[in-house]
Amino acid sequence: MNKRNVELARNIVNRDLRKDNFVLREKLTFVVQSNQKNFEILQKFNDVGDRIINCADLRSLILETSEVIKKEFAISAVTFCLDRRFEQYLGKQKVENGEINDALFERLFYMDGKKVAEIRNTAKGPILRGDLEHGSVDHFGFRLFRRVRSEAIAPLFYLDNNIGTLNLGCNTPSRYRSGTPVDFLTQLAKILSLSIAVLELRKMLADQAGSVN
Repeated sequence: MNKRNVELARNIVNRDLRKDNFVLREKLTFVVQSNQKNFEILQKFNDVGDRIINCADLRSLILETSEVIKKEFAISAVTFCLDRRFEQYLGKQKVENGEINDALFERLFYMDGKKVAEIRNTAKGPILRGDLEHGSVDHFGFRLFRRVRSEAIAPLFYLDNNIGTLNLGCNTPSRYRSGTPVDFLTQLAKILSLSIAVLELRKMLADQAGSVN
């Protein structure tokens, strides 16, 4: 091989090395960024989980959990739909002078037991809807549904106990749509379901003890 061919071969090798190094650098950057993002999501998830398990009653769970999820994950609207049996523990919405007089009922709506069961039975996981003109009024209420352009409705249940749904709404049309990863939301729904079931049982036992006394 003459000197010119050696130089040409060296240039080709160097060019290929630079190209491979560039691709490798891109992949490493992606891995680092993904790991950092996953760590941040995990940290936020832990913060939300801590808030949930430290709630002493159903009212504080709904108010505090909806607020922390909305803040940590930059979501436009976070609400709950619960089976109507929870009315006996949380009360009914009251409107005075056209205004809801309790912040709880800006984030909580009741749903018939049949509808709750239907959502659970038809959805294997969170229901995702994107590119919407508006969100579901049943899940976000009249004050919020117009701001929602994509939504995620996660069934809440524990064993055979149908509890309701956790509802996340975003004004970004592509935030929730078919194919969006929902691992976080699925795990969050499980923690909430267990916490609500425990708080409901605790409330029932306290009421029974009070009636006996």
